[in-house]
Amino acid sequence: MEPPSHYHPDRAKDWAYSPDQRAIFEAARRWRKERAIAPAAADAFTVEVVAVDVQKDFCFPEGSLYVAGRGGALREAQARHTRAA
Repeated sequence: MEPPSHYHPDRAKDWAYSPDQRAIFEAARRWRKERAIAPAAADAFTVEVVAVDVQKDFCFPEGSLYVAGRGGALREAQARHTRAA
């Protein structure tokens, strides 16, 4: 299945990108309807997902919460979790 036309992975690296959320939600709704994709709640199969909110303020040097040199913080947390398991 091809990705929807409103999906632009290259925008993730653009600090100033501020999408029109209403337009994206509407495009996503149309995309789902065109492909007859049912809501996940209607599916008999479930998948557990851990979602991490990666905020721009932490990720980009222009961000107010950016800490230089901490790019490996996620890898460090994963290693600690693995050792604890």
